Amino acid sequence: MSKLFSAKKICEMALEKIGALSINDESADPNELSRALHWLDLIMAELAGVERCWWLVPAAVTMPLTASTASYDIQGTVGASSPADGIQFPYKAKLNDGNGNFSEVKIIDRTEYEELTQPEASGTPTHCYIDRAIVPTMKVYPVPGSTMTGYSIDLAVQSFAPDFATDGRKATGLRAAWQAWAIEELASKIGAGPVRRLPRAEIGDLKSDAELSRSRLLAFENREHDDRPPVSKFRSF
Repeated sequence: MSKLFSAKKICEMALEKIGALSINDESADPNELSRALHWLDLIMAELAGVERCWWLVPAAVTMPLTASTASYDIQGTVGASSPADGIQFPYKAKLNDGNGNFSEVKIIDRTEYEELTQPEASGTPTHCYIDRAIVPTMKVYPVPGSTMTGYSIDLAVQSFAPDFATDGRKATGLRAAWQAWAIEELASKIGAGPVRRLPRAEIGDLKSDAELSRSRLLAFENREHDDRPPVSKFRSF
């Protein structure tokens, strides 16, 4: 398969794109490499915040339910099943009765939750609200009854992007197809002042290439695949 690069290597290739590193250099300037790693961290954090990135979606986390308890600290409750980089947002929830039976739990927003007329009503949970705090809290409705022993809610979540600013040796987690986009996107950022000040036309070309690459990736590579052939709105040259 295609080679997967470390965060440091992606930064070095972006530095090459803006003329800050050549093939004759033994290594990148440490300060410039550090700036590139910080900007890569920002880029990946933004991507994870605006797109569902399948490489940041771990197996479902399990939230054990407790009778007469409506509110749960997700990070503390899921324990070992919690993603190492925390939970950025959930996108699906199911009630698990502990015997292999599942039912859908609708994730609602704060407005819908606050409009519930009896939020403390007891019964089998059918809805949940999860706030946007760094350490998120989940509230379920109805509140689990006293007979609901062994029940849990399985949450499909996306984690935050890893920390790239601290250690450039780590893998990015990006799938191979996304690496060229990361290099172009990073080059457009660090070439606009943080490392070099390129002419506006050159920055525009880098941004254009990055945007085209991202659009193509989101159109197919970032989707769950089935047996239907890929459909792209972009013409091949």
